Amino acid sequence: MKTSAEEGQNQLHVQRILIEVLAQQVATRRYLLGLTAIAVRAMEVSHVTSSSESICSAYSC
Repeated sequence: MKTSAEEGQNQLHVQRILIEVLAQQVATRRYLLGLTAIAVRAMEVSHVTSSSESICSAYSC
């Protein structure tokens, strides 16, 4: 049978693992949010570029 000290150690170990998993999830979410922001910015730039090209073709810039 395990002593209460051993069970306490095991619980601490499990809690550390859970904290590490949560930290990884937070890091992954931040990374994905960063990628999303980059993609949105790229679409905005692409949209502005295509809009200015269509304006220029309409007005013969």
